[in-house]
Amino acid sequence: MISLISISKFFSYQLMKIDEVSLARRDSLDASAWQTQLVKHSDRRYVQTLLFIIEHEAKIEYRGLNQLILSKNLFSINEASDTLQIDLTQQVRCDRLIKIQHVSHRFIFSSLRLVSKKNDRWRWIHHLLYSKEKSVNYFILENWESIEYFIFDQAIIALCDINRNAVLIKRDLIDIFHQMSIATSDHWLLDFFWEEKYWINRFLLFDLCTSSYLFNLFAKDLCWMLIVTL
Repeated sequence: MISLISISKFFSYQLMKIDEVSLARRDSLDASAWQTQLVKHSDRRYVQTLLFIIEHEAKIEYRGLNQLILSKNLFSINEASDTLQIDLTQQVRCDRLIKIQHVSHRFIFSSLRLVSKKNDRWRWIHHLLYSKEKSVNYFILENWESIEYFIFDQAIIALCDINRNAVLIKRDLIDIFHQMSIATSDHWLLDFFWEEKYWINRFLLFDLCTSSYLFNLFAKDLCWMLIVTL
């Protein structure tokens, strides 16, 4: 049995104090906890796929050639460069980014851009769609991009079909992509250049074509655990 309160045990992390803000240092998902809670799941192949990804990290299914690409950052980063620098510093201290000491013939450095959010906030994006023929996403098969979610109207219909005591739960898992680490062999694909330094992203990125599929593996099993508990 699990509860909403105990979900944190599925993540191995340490709390770090950074610029007076407590951040979770997420090294990986806790494979042993997931295996224990999914032992009664009927689709064993599905469960084994998720556990394999947790233990051995995720491949992003890049099908392009080994190459060196250095893309320029977009002009938008100049609109709030201080915000970008603060966030990147936090990411480094959480071990989500690795500084590249030596650039070889096999690295793809994608562009960075900033997008405005609510409350005058900014979010930086690793722009894997910019310059199609040179983007990482361009060399990922289209079937990895295809995923269909239920719309809200379908959720309401399902509630009506059950009974008057049905409960609908919607939760956002903050920075969930940072829970799933990328295989070391694919680190060369998720890089960027900032302030005269080269960096590697260690975790899934929002703009990556395969992120939705990989995250969906995680989300479906988490949903199953909540259902059997509630």
